Amino acid sequence: MASELNVGGITTTGNVGVGAPPDDHRLVVRETTSDEKVLELSSANGSCKIDFSRDGDPTAFIKMFEDGASGTGALYFGTGTGASPATKLTIASTGLATFSNGIAFQSA
Repeated sequence: MASELNVGGITTTGNVGVGAPPDDHRLVVRETTSDEKVLELSSANGSCKIDFSRDGDPTAFIKMFEDGASGTGALYFGTGTGASPATKLTIASTGLATFSNGIAFQSA
């Protein structure tokens, strides 16, 4: 049996629940108070990334990168085929959204 974690109890289903019992999802994170903070990704070098993969080969990603002074943050959204997703949309800390084809929109 593999090790599992369930905050509030131990399960044997292989799924993990934080703030809630696990269900049919591999990971459930639930905030039960009025505070909206549910998940934080943090890094000492100003960059965090979530990879979406199939059998270990990344096919898409969401990345945060400091695009200016410390504490600024741009979001990069990437998609692709095989193991080489590329950035398709960037939202700069200034609010400028730029697609990979060069089309850009500035927030008001």
